[in-house]
Amino acid sequence: MFAINLFLPYLCFTRETCPNLFVVRCLLFEETIFHYLRDCSTSKKVWHGLGFTDINFFSNLNLWDWIRTNSIGPCMCLFLIELWWNWRARNIVCVGKETIFLFQVLAETRKLAFIMEVCF
Repeated sequence: MFAINLFLPYLCFTRETCPNLFVVRCLLFEETIFHYLRDCSTSKKVWHGLGFTDINFFSNLNLWDWIRTNSIGPCMCLFLIELWWNWRARNIVCVGKETIFLFQVLAETRKLAFIMEVCF
C-alpha cells in the first residue's frame, strides 16, 4: 500500500496526466489514495452527502482498516460504490482531463447503490 501511495502520483505526473503532485480537487495536499478517497474536502462533502457523518468514520488512520471496517454492515454497498465513484471521478479529471461535478458523483453513487440493492 505504501508503494501505491508513493508512486501513483509520481506516475501521473511523469506521464503528464496530472498537472502536479497535489490532489486535483483541493490542490492543498500531496495526493495519497487515502487523502483523495476520504480526507480531501470534496471527498468529505460526498461522504457527508451520502450520510457518512459519524466522527468515527473519519478517525481511522489506516486505509486498509478503514476500508475493512466500513465494508461490513448495512451501508457496505453504498460505501464500496462511493469508493469506486470517487476514484472514477479522480480518473475522469486526471486522466481524461474532463470535468465531473460533486452532484454527479452523488447522483451516480445513489443510482448504482439503488440498482445493486434491487438486484441483490
